[in-house]
Amino acid sequence: MEDAQSLDWQKKQQEWNKQLNKGVRGLFDWITGKRKNIVKRIETDAYHVKTCQQRERDALIFNQLETR
Repeated sequence: MEDAQSLDWQKKQQEWNKQLNKGVRGLFDWITGKRKNIVKRIETDAYHVKTCQQRERDALIFNQLETR
C-alpha cells in the first residue's frame, strides 16, 4: 500500500506542477494573482489526498488488528 500511495502522490505532484505556468505566462499569473488561487487550490487538494491516504492506512491497520 505504501508503494501505491507513493506513486499516486508523485503523479498528483506532476499534475499540480503542470497547472502552474512558467515563463512569461507564469509571471503574468503571478502579477494578476491567478497563481495564488492555483496554489491555494493545489494546497487544499494535497491536504485532501494526504488525509485520504491516512484513512486508508488506518483502515488497513485496524483491519489487521482485528484479524490478529
